[in-house]
Amino acid sequence: MMGEVEDRGGTLVTTYSVKTSRYLTSFTQLGVAIPGQPVPHPYFHRSLSTLLGAAFKAGFVLDGIEERAFPPEYGGGSLPISWNGRFSEIPPVLVARLVLR
Repeated sequence: MMGEVEDRGGTLVTTYSVKTSRYLTSFTQLGVAIPGQPVPHPYFHRSLSTLLGAAFKAGFVLDGIEERAFPPEYGGGSLPISWNGRFSEIPPVLVARLVLR
């Protein structure tokens, strides 16, 4: 997640976005979710084709998907890039329903 400030005709405008530098390659890395966290925890990245592909190979089909985001007015956390209403166009979670054929 990132916030970028740009000058638009003399007015500073902050745009919030998600920056992805690698997506297709699976990886695991240690990271900090909350400043001051005593021990980093593992993050696991897998592409959607990797995650859903395993289910499809096992005979499941995708019959529902939901991408919910916080509403723009949601205050959320106090950190500059806390997942809150500033990221109202970027869902923090994707929920998929798979059923066995």
